[in-house]
Amino acid sequence: MQTSTPLDSARRIEALSPNHRAVHALRLSRHGTLQETARDEVSFLTAYVVPAGGADVQATELRGFLRQTLPEHMVPSKFSKLDSLPLNANGKVDPQALPELSEDVVDAPSKATRPETEAEGVIAGIWAEVLQLKEVGVLTSFFDLGGNSLLLVQVHRRIREAFDTEIAMLDLFRATTVRALAELVTGTSLESNRQTASQRSTSRVSSRGRQRQARRRRLASRKG
Repeated sequence: MQTSTPLDSARRIEALSPNHRAVHALRLSRHGTLQETARDEVSFLTAYVVPAGGADVQATELRGFLRQTLPEHMVPSKFSKLDSLPLNANGKVDPQALPELSEDVVDAPSKATRPETEAEGVIAGIWAEVLQLKEVGVLTSFFDLGGNSLLLVQVHRRIREAFDTEIAMLDLFRATTVRALAELVTGTSLESNRQTASQRSTSRVSSRGRQRQARRRRLASRKG
């Protein structure tokens, strides 16, 4: 039985892309970066996309399209838009001429829901570092942000260290948003936190009211 090579996988993805209404051409490239420590070396599969006829290309839509026929590890983590693919003297795509990753990454306009708890803030920060994003919405799936199972291993380690907890790797595949993961790690829901905060606020208001009443009674007794 023949095994699939990385080159075969790349050709398979590139062959699929023109079937999408908004894609004229697509080329894959792998970019490696080294983060703060040697154990955090990250390798991203990037898709350089040439939109068809000025179409509005969204990364989330393209990932969903590719996931219909490809396993998760073959779906690109990042998408970058180009006006055209660079060609060599023979008219073929020149991989060496592909630009470095920039901020011109194709994706939907940011409607990120910001963290509301300390745990959500910590987890969102971890995701942003691992995925190399400026910000992460707490209601967006890790995989829709460009994550994959290999990057999730890094998240798993960092979550365990940050919260000093023994969370199972399988739990991260189930809790795929920052909010869901924060609730799992802390054992409390956002609604519960809101209710607790509301109760504390009500208690403080009631306490201040009782203090004012006590002061009035003391003043009244002195006048009497």
